[in-house]
Amino acid sequence: MRVGLGVALVGLVVCVGCGREPDAATPRAQPVDRVADSLPPVAKPELPQAPPKVEVAAKKLLTPKLTPEEAITSIKKLGGVVQVDKDKAVVRVYLHRTKVSDAGLAHLKGLTNLFNLDLSGTKVTGAGVK
Repeated sequence: MRVGLGVALVGLVVCVGCGREPDAATPRAQPVDRVADSLPPVAKPELPQAPPKVEVAAKKLLTPKLTPEEAITSIKKLGGVVQVDKDKAVVRVYLHRTKVSDAGLAHLKGLTNLFNLDLSGTKVTGAGVK
């Protein structure tokens, strides 16, 4: 009986293999699941389109006219010097080497008696003076 079992065992090993594991250094192929391939296609959402461009007339910035007292205070805050005449009307404004820009000139809008304005050394452009 032992002989019969020995022969059967040898026959089984020859037919099936010895069941030896591959070396750990040898990479083993892993099955790859292709989930994305098995899913039904998804419709791409339609992106909203930009509204048509409408040209709008440029709006002028509305700057309220300041009273002479408010204008003097604003000019002094900018680092300027103001001179007034005997009627308390602003006649000279010196903004030399201050950080005033085109937008800062809005403070001068209501000064109708102004006849001398010093803007040397500032960032004011010709467009700001108009």
